[in-house]
Amino acid sequence: MNSMDNKKKNILRLCIVLGFIIYGIAGTIYCNIRAKDYKGINLKNITINVPKDYYSEPDYLSDGVFIIDNGKCFVIAIDLDNISEKDKEVCDYIAWDKVDYFYKAKNEGDVAFAIELLSPMFSYHRLISESDKPSYKEYLYYGDNNGPGQIVYYTDPETHVLYAIFDHDKDKVFTKKDNENILGCIFTRHN
Repeated sequence: MNSMDNKKKNILRLCIVLGFIIYGIAGTIYCNIRAKDYKGINLKNITINVPKDYYSEPDYLSDGVFIIDNGKCFVIAIDLDNISEKDKEVCDYIAWDKVDYFYKAKNEGDVAFAIELLSPMFSYHRLISESDKPSYKEYLYYGDNNGPGQIVYYTDPETHVLYAIFDHDKDKVFTKKDNENILGCIFTRHN
């Protein structure tokens, strides 16, 4: 009887280990498939993955900022830790003196306040999801200012990045699938 119990325990352990292995392989395959839907833009410490539907050659790219502004959309990513004086000149619509509010933010409400202070183009967005894991925080805001927009603020101890996509098509409304496409594998941290 005891040997049967041990066999059942071993079979259960084997099934659990195989389940984790299969889950890991499936996750890797899924991310590799999803990666084909994005174009990576390298900033100094992070790669921003832009959905190919919104990608065109950047109008401006530095270690701290990239901007795409075409007839379809406006995409901006700001690595708040790597802003140069030239970045500040190019992005003169940003209130650079308000960046400290991001560093002081303790929760999603503080982040929303900091986003609104940064520029009028980021105003009137509401939180639709958040992650607060020990290794990072990520907040997603949605709004209709300048057409439907998505704003993501990512922070960990060394990185503070604001990333936004504003779709100029006034008839477009971001669906749950769009949110997944925009959020899927957005950031890749450089080590």
